Amino acid sequence: MSPAAKLRTAGPGDGAAIAALHLASQRAAYRGIVPAELIEHPDLAERTRDWEETLLAAAGPTFLLEDGGRLIGFCYARPSPDADLDSHITAEISNLHVSPTRRGRGHGSVLFATARRWAEGRFRDLTLWVLQENRPARDFYEKLGMAPDGAARTYHGSDVRVIRYRLTLSPPSDTHPLK
Repeated sequence: MSPAAKLRTAGPGDGAAIAALHLASQRAAYRGIVPAELIEHPDLAERTRDWEETLLAAAGPTFLLEDGGRLIGFCYARPSPDADLDSHITAEISNLHVSPTRRGRGHGSVLFATARRWAEGRFRDLTLWVLQENRPARDFYEKLGMAPDGAARTYHGSDVRVIRYRLTLSPPSDTHPLK
């Protein structure tokens, strides 16, 4: 990671930069896996509104990694919304994206570690969803200790399979271990 890179928590007004990087990252990582119409033509203004709403709702933190004031990666973590999991003990990394031109330099690891630190002591497990065919992402998460937990779904109305990864954290400090 660049020594000039700075980590901060997103706030109101960061939605446009997050939305633009999110779309660029998806287009690069999902090309050839996800149907082109789902990644090539989304509305940037709509995606920006979605991110502004997410930031205002503050279900969890969105961590930004910037270099020279320019967004190079972000990670949004929150209590898990999955119906089969207890959101009191399971957190989710909903999004972790790094600029396609900055991948492979440790930025994703920094963002993951930041989300993990946020979740530790609050939650027992950390999950995320990843495209089954996105082998580079799966390898990355497996190196960080995550493993598929058996849950699967499809990507936004397509037939593309998405699988859930899970990592067991240190037990939350404010709950009974058997709870």
